[in-house]
Amino acid sequence: PALIKLLDDESAEVRYAAGETVVCWGPQAEALPVLLKLMEDEAAVVRYLAAAMSGTWGRQAEALPALIKLLEDESAEVRYGAAATLGRWGRQAEALPALRKLLEHESAVVRLSAAETSGSWGRQAEALPALLKLLEAEEAGVRSRAAKTLGNWGGSAEVRQAILGRVAAPPLDPALEYLEALSLRRAPANREEAEKALAE
Repeated sequence: PALIKLLDDESAEVRYAAGETVVCWGPQAEALPVLLKLMEDEAAVVRYLAAAMSGTWGRQAEALPALIKLLEDESAEVRYGAAATLGRWGRQAEALPALRKLLEHESAVVRLSAAETSGSWGRQAEALPALLKLLEAEEAGVRSRAAKTLGNWGGSAEVRQAILGRVAAPPLDPALEYLEALSLRRAPANREEAEKALAE
């Protein structure tokens, strides 16, 4: 009862701390209503932390509708947290439509989280275009995670082709390209021709 009262405290930090204690240690009958209440809190940081906490909780099916709703939250941070949590849960068909929208979100970190979750659900082809664009994001951390995620997805032929397309070396100078072709043979057919091409 004392903890429950703190769920309406004026401090967002207090509300979350009280809710976390009830969800983690309180009776199961009280935990779900408290978690759902936190996921609708007025403070974005509380909604974000509630989304993250729901990923470690056993009654996922009951919290899923509220978590899907957070995929469309006004806060990019909350949307990011909800997508990341869904990635840890495993594929949830009900969440796919909202997750697809996040692949085109204005926030790079939200797109990254949505792409990672889609990939973890076996929908790498669908998320691949968004992930490739993230290799050019302004934030170094986003570029790094996008590159690592591509590496983790590398078992797919489509992903490997995309990776090779992104890291391919620039085309050779025509003369050097010709020499390279000759070098594939053990005995160049015409060394003088190759040297002439190189000199041009």
